[in-house]
Amino acid sequence: MDTNKNNSNNSSQEAKAYLPPAEDVILKFMNKRTYKGTFIDFGCNDGYFTFTSEKFFTNVIGVDLSINIINELLRTRPESSDAKFIRSHNYTTALPDGSADVIFMFHILKKIPNVKQFVKEIKRLLKEDGELWILETEKTEADLGLKASDDYFIPKEELITRLKDDELHFIEYIDINESYYGVKFTKNENLFMRFYREA
Repeated sequence: MDTNKNNSNNSSQEAKAYLPPAEDVILKFMNKRTYKGTFIDFGCNDGYFTFTSEKFFTNVIGVDLSINIINELLRTRPESSDAKFIRSHNYTTALPDGSADVIFMFHILKKIPNVKQFVKEIKRLLKEDGELWILETEKTEADLGLKASDDYFIPKEELITRLKDDELHFIEYIDINESYYGVKFTKNENLFMRFYREA
């Protein structure tokens, strides 16, 4: 049994008590805009955001490192769900280039040992005008009433510094609640600004 994996899952489950419902979180990221196409939930865990995102996106793909998690999601997913699930390998996938209109990540950035390699995969998967949505917390486990862990919380500034480069542009913060925040990135800043002027 993978004790570290179980501890991580338990921590994530407990932390969700401090989150708004998944639909409310996604709507905050959408910010009254209409999105279509493919939503990739990277590090989908129990599918908390994966299944809800089907209300807003045509094609939904959950990605996780654990084959046990993937098999469980396939076994227990709602009958109405058309979501697909695939396993990642060292934070790379077999998905084709330009697959995603949106890539969503919840509470996995601090667990990624090679951020540069991961960002390279994100950029490969995003469409030219695609967006990366990240949901994280600056709160410590003690703040959230959870067991202490050094790899849990991440300040906004550190997150942006670790991810942005010449091809991945920071766009905006999303105010989720007093415990959680969202951050948006895009590959093409010009396309993003045009989209926002027309929205």
